[in-house]
Amino acid sequence: LTVDLPEGADARAVCYEGYAGSNEQCGAQASGSTITYAAPRALSETEQVTIVAGWQRGLVEVAPPVLADRANFRDFFTLDALEFGGIIASGVLGVLAVLASWWRYGRDKAYLTVHYLTSETAEQTKPIRGGPPIVVEFLPPEGLHPAQMGVLMDERADTLDVTATIVDLAVRGYLHITELPKKGWFGSNDWKLTKLKDDTDLTPFERRVLAGLFNSKTEVEMSDLRYKFADDLAKSKELLYDDAMKQKWFEVRPESARGMWVVAALAMMIFGVGLSCFAALYLHRGLFFLGLVPAGLFLMLMSRSMARRTAHGSEILRRVLGFRLYIETAEKYRQQFNEQENIFARYLPFAIVFGSVGKWAKAFEGLEATAAASTAAWYSGTHPFQPTTFSRDLQGFSSSVGSTLSSTRSSSGGSGFSGGSSVIRAQALPSPFDFR
Repeated sequence: LTVDLPEGADARAVCYEGYAGSNEQCGAQASGSTITYAAPRALSETEQVTIVAGWQRGLVEVAPPVLADRANFRDFFTLDALEFGGIIASGVLGVLAVLASWWRYGRDKAYLTVHYLTSETAEQTKPIRGGPPIVVEFLPPEGLHPAQMGVLMDERADTLDVTATIVDLAVRGYLHITELPKKGWFGSNDWKLTKLKDDTDLTPFERRVLAGLFNSKTEVEMSDLRYKFADDLAKSKELLYDDAMKQKWFEVRPESARGMWVVAALAMMIFGVGLSCFAALYLHRGLFFLGLVPAGLFLMLMSRSMARRTAHGSEILRRVLGFRLYIETAEKYRQQFNEQENIFARYLPFAIVFGSVGKWAKAFEGLEATAAASTAAWYSGTHPFQPTTFSRDLQGFSSSVGSTLSSTRSSSGGSGFSGGSSVIRAQALPSPFDFR
């Protein structure tokens, strides 16, 4: 092996051979600026040769090293008035953009007059204050079912709507609910559902619920439906949204509208992070556009109020709220209850949707015979009937339905009254931005 150094080099050389770490020297001869290396013996596969060549200082010109400071906090953030002003300004502008979007696309439409009285079709964007008053309705408007009212009120098809539908189907004679005694000291309540007749004259949503409960059987215990009803629940919700669109209550399917604005919120946050990275690298003010991130979070929160009702939907909602007012102030109308057959049971599913079962049951204190007669055909409890006790039992049934029917192998869904969807429903109207 020969190594040629620059002309005038005072060459020095040495080499080593053998296994790693060996000090055995091999042949190295320097002649002027040329060095020759030679191994005096054959090397095995695992042996190696190391050569060393040296020369005097100054023979080779070496460029000075390029030194760069390590990046530090001050390279990306200045933390001056301009930077803090930027984050505040971007946040304020982002929030204003969100509010402007809600003002333009999120507020409900409304008729200029009380439509079912005047039949006028002129409409406007629903004002924040004012509008037609809510008056008591003594019958479900338009013959709506409880689940339909639930979707119209909170713009969601949820487990509580299914709970109310099961009770409504029982009241209408499609199934019977039997409370089963607890098994052991620490056992939980269970209920047996018995199918009484086929799904004639039911909406597609109700047919799906009934078919999912029994699945060609005539009897089923609620606990047996755990992990088995989740797919039917999802399909039932889709059918309920389909029904809402068929009724022309919303301009866009509520879950689609919310989804689009969630995507817009994520885009705003990503855009804000991207601009902040640009500002950090080139302007040394990384906080300047970061206010768009909380604005995006605000838009994500506001997406729940972006499912826009049509004028027809707003009118039906006004009447539904009038019927809810009747359920919640039922004690005023106690004298009428004896004149209406089965009124306690007939309106009980609506009280579930409204989150007003306790108020509805309390209105029948002293009218136990009337209430008991209206529940005997479709509900069998484990103790004598009392309105308040029955209300508590029904809340337990609702909670069981909510957690059981929405259960999957990896997670459990919300319950009916004590948590989950019932709490959301009870507080959904009015929401901070539901004065649309």
